[in-house]
Amino acid sequence: MKKRIVTSVLVGSLVFTPLAGVSTVWADGIDTSSSESQTTASELFDSGVEMSDSLVKLDELSDESMEVLSSEDVLESESTLKSNETAATNESTVESTEEVQYEDVYYNGQWFQFPIQDEQAEPSTIDANDNNELGTFVNPMSLMSRSVVDVISETQSGRPDWDFIDVASYQANLSISDYQFMQKHGVTGVVVKLTEGTSYKNPYAENQINNALAAGMKVSTYHFSHFTTKEGAEAEATYYAKMAKELGLTGTTVMVNDLETNFNDFSTQNSVYFANKLKELGYPITLHYSSSSIFDRNILSTAILGLQNLWVAQYPYQPSDKNILHTARSAWQWSDSMEFTEIKDSSGKRKRFDINMDHNGMLSNKFLVSDEVVEDVVKPAPPQEKTINRYATVTKKGYSVWNNLSFTGENAKSDNYFQNTLYVEKEYTFSDGTVVVSLKDSQEKLLGYVDPIALSYGNNKGGSYLSDGRYVTIRSKNYTIWQNLNFSKTKNISSTYYNQTLQAKGRYNHFNGSTYYSLYSNNGTWLGYINATGVKDGAGKQGAYQSYGKYVTIKSNSYAIWRNFGWSSKASGSFAGKTYLAKGIYHHFNGSRYLSLYDSKGKWLGYINEKGANVANNKGGVALAAKFNKKVVKRNYTIWQNLNFTKAKANSNQYLNQTLYVKVKYNHYNNSTYYSLYNANNQWLGYINQNATK
Repeated sequence: MKKRIVTSVLVGSLVFTPLAGVSTVWADGIDTSSSESQTTASELFDSGVEMSDSLVKLDELSDESMEVLSSEDVLESESTLKSNETAATNESTVESTEEVQYEDVYYNGQWFQFPIQDEQAEPSTIDANDNNELGTFVNPMSLMSRSVVDVISETQSGRPDWDFIDVASYQANLSISDYQFMQKHGVTGVVVKLTEGTSYKNPYAENQINNALAAGMKVSTYHFSHFTTKEGAEAEATYYAKMAKELGLTGTTVMVNDLETNFNDFSTQNSVYFANKLKELGYPITLHYSSSSIFDRNILSTAILGLQNLWVAQYPYQPSDKNILHTARSAWQWSDSMEFTEIKDSSGKRKRFDINMDHNGMLSNKFLVSDEVVEDVVKPAPPQEKTINRYATVTKKGYSVWNNLSFTGENAKSDNYFQNTLYVEKEYTFSDGTVVVSLKDSQEKLLGYVDPIALSYGNNKGGSYLSDGRYVTIRSKNYTIWQNLNFSKTKNISSTYYNQTLQAKGRYNHFNGSTYYSLYSNNGTWLGYINATGVKDGAGKQGAYQSYGKYVTIKSNSYAIWRNFGWSSKASGSFAGKTYLAKGIYHHFNGSRYLSLYDSKGKWLGYINEKGANVANNKGGVALAAKFNKKVVKRNYTIWQNLNFTKAKANSNQYLNQTLYVKVKYNHYNNSTYYSLYNANNQWLGYINQNATK
């Protein structure tokens, strides 16, 4: 006899906020047993909701205020929202004229525009080596005005369904017989903690999973999350998926994002990144778990994450089957005090479990039907077709690019088009929820069909914004600097910034095949978009190296000669008055120009600010004041017409033992000093090596 299993695809995370009584009223007075309020994505990001990492007393909330719980029984989160800091500079700050950058993200059957986050990661407030279980930051007793926990056991009646439990290392090893006892009394699923942060693994996970499977339980997993940024979310998802694969868990496993702390303005979208990364790694079913207050206050958005993708914690004073909450969501955790009479620890004390009601069968075998035969094979319906006509940049690797909508042949991987901007003509949605889009190149050639999660949509043919941050030097004078990437409005021309070093905070790989940099000055002013061929990349803020080839004389020792552009090392010695070859020059992002100095033996000395040196006409260097008398005392020294030594003017023999007047001197590149000689009639005689005089 064939079995029919009722299933649905979900996504979720974990946090607790027990109620002070059996009331089903939320903080805003909405009855949770009725309809769930929805908020649009745009409203969420404009709501200005203040977020706190601490859990709150729901029975003490009002429309005017939300009191942060300060009970010593509740473990307070150490994190606070990162404050915006503005660095003080000596120059006036000019506000950028570029609009905030967004990226289009596909999730849960919808497209969302998420603001691109600052690359600076916020510090985690919890040591990633800590071992926190589901609901770590909730103490029901402190949130309920009672002195005795309402302990639940399998012998009781009149309670909400106990469909599945969640376990961590605190429950240690659980035997097959332990699970069989639970199953006998209605528990048919278990959610096992696998990982936390990017360093912790549950040492009991393998035992807890394998024995549950042997007992016939539905097994799912959860990850205790710490992320506060996109990068952090994707890193934690990668770590989570890696352990899941090590334990042999398939892509049908429900994965759970347990988010209980470190909330910020990006918590919702980072949870989406977390779920999408898991999907990319082969685990497409993700649930988001948190407390009812977190969802109620839109700290985690139900509108974006989807009601059906949520696992909600809310503890009534006396849990009852007459008061079932959160039926529109995937699951409801209604107590952390479930005990089974036959399941005990080594000391003989009963182990305690979180207990949950499964509303749609994702986390238990509650709806497994064994007496219904499915005879007919239903031919899948054709996909729904929708015209998109947009441009998107391929931002994810590892996704198949199919040659047809039957998915019978793979043309390529998204890796082949990584960071290329392509034309998306149509979107196809299948009855099972699968979505693909058609990709075309600039020659209108159909490349294939791909999961849109591999793409990020742009506002025009420029494609999607790609974070960059490199420093570039403008080396061409005739390039247009554009106001937009439709090329309908000019902002400036490159000659305005010729030889200046600017920062390319972002770039666009345009549909036309060219790359365009989004340029900023050193005071934060947005300057526009320039074709990458009009600039030269620098190795850092110093910009691009440019040949110079001039001889310079150092003015004084007050200007340091730097060994790097991190300003961490200086050349030692006295360089004032000496002449060197400046082979190259850097137009630094700070607005100064730096010369790369070499001595006469070809040894590199370092970088000096151009203001610390005078440019000479030749190897002789620049004229230095002298004004003293010198007597010619040596024979056979050439007196030169110039300091390139191409023409002799006289010989020292002609002025032997004569006292002559020196107006200026030159510290030559060859390390010798030359005097400019005059006779008593103020007639210039030429240049002589100082060694010929006394």
